[in-house]
Amino acid sequence: MEPPFDPIAPLREALAASPENLPLRRYLADQLCVLERFEEAEAQYRDLLTRVPDDDGVRLALAQAYLGQGKTGHADILVELVTGRALPPVQAFVLLAQIRIAERDFRGARTAFRSACELEPSLETSDVAAELGVGPSNPFELEEDLEDLDLGIDDALGLRGSAPSGEEPKAAAPGIAGEVGPGPLERLSPPTCPKETFVAAAGFAPEKSKLSLLVTAPLLRPDLFSAYGREGGGGTLLMGPPGSGKSHLLRCLAGESQMQLVTLDVREFGSLAAAENSPGLRASVEATFERFFEAAHRAAPCVVVVEHLDALQGLSSSWDPDADPSAAAILVRSLFDELGAQRHARRGVAFVATSERPWDLDPLFVRPGRFDRAVLLPLPTDTDRREIMSQLLAGKPCASMDFKRIARKTAGRRVADLAEIVDIATESALERALESGEPAPIREKAIFAAIRGVQGTAAPWYEKLREKCQDASAPSELIKVLDRALRSHDFSE
Repeated sequence: MEPPFDPIAPLREALAASPENLPLRRYLADQLCVLERFEEAEAQYRDLLTRVPDDDGVRLALAQAYLGQGKTGHADILVELVTGRALPPVQAFVLLAQIRIAERDFRGARTAFRSACELEPSLETSDVAAELGVGPSNPFELEEDLEDLDLGIDDALGLRGSAPSGEEPKAAAPGIAGEVGPGPLERLSPPTCPKETFVAAAGFAPEKSKLSLLVTAPLLRPDLFSAYGREGGGGTLLMGPPGSGKSHLLRCLAGESQMQLVTLDVREFGSLAAAENSPGLRASVEATFERFFEAAHRAAPCVVVVEHLDALQGLSSSWDPDADPSAAAILVRSLFDELGAQRHARRGVAFVATSERPWDLDPLFVRPGRFDRAVLLPLPTDTDRREIMSQLLAGKPCASMDFKRIARKTAGRRVADLAEIVDIATESALERALESGEPAPIREKAIFAAIRGVQGTAAPWYEKLREKCQDASAPSELIKVLDRALRSHDFSE
């Protein structure tokens, strides 16, 4: 009995006769991917990359072969090398979205695909955009609907989203401000239960404990709080400089307590046009925010995160949210209704707002019953840095590391700085691995070289916070909230 015909055999024979024919080797690897023979394709792409190490097209193709085998970590490293270029190709962000979906990180998938849409606006009207909730779609579509999403690069670049022959393409629904394309309301995501727990957020033990006490504990043990005369309600303000890990810590907070989490980024609404000339639009905005908060109530116990609260600036003491028809005012009014009535306390919803410029917050937001309790996320301590660096390097091929010494050398760095240090050292190891074709360990000397190139820049942020707390002309209500959080920390390190 003759063996079954292998369509790849003629290509292999041709390549054996001309092993330096790089286009032929690339064609062979691509055909192996088409046939879903990803392990064989990987071998060919890796061979190609040793011959053309600067070819990002081959690098992305290898990442696709890794992804086909479920090696999302390998694929992620390659793709992030490409997305970090000065002029990254759109395919890199589409593939990154595909990786995030495979990891069930749907929020990350949306972020990556939005980056692709910025480079190729036509993607906003594709089927993939609609399924991801990036294009015009139901803002409360269940995340589980994305599990089986097929996000092939060719399809995402327009094949799946193009209109059938002879038909006019459908125009995107107008955004809230009247522009064509998805508006902020269309990008509101439904509540989900994060898989991350505090184990995924190394360090910051006191801050984790404080957030648990203020945010999740009242929902989990209302009986204990009632026994001490403390009722749930009101909101918590989490403040820290950019890159300090606020959003990640809040995801872990919800995941630790097995609660749902939903996020609303204020920056997307602060600049929207007023709707005074369109009562229908104003009603639509109000209804959307109402559905957003009702979705949180239905998912209770749920943590509602209002990111970048300080983006709502320019409010005067005489500002009346009831008389302002803008989308931002409608959002503020909805927030105040939720916080003031304390319905979320009885229905299992907790509110947390984040701020990178807490000194710019309007006193309206920190009045009693609103975001009047604050938690400051400080720079990582020596112990925190040791834990964070160990966690960032976990699962990667590493040589022996002296984490105590590394922690001492990284004083003054934010969480984002520590992640950048590891990324730089990882790239160095990856470059050596691509040259040799074998995994190369991350070396301690590469970590220290990266440390020298990543300077700590957050110290002035904390100094400014201290100065604002001593400013006699600043609003007293705001200073009271900020100073209380500031005094709970020791910045002597």
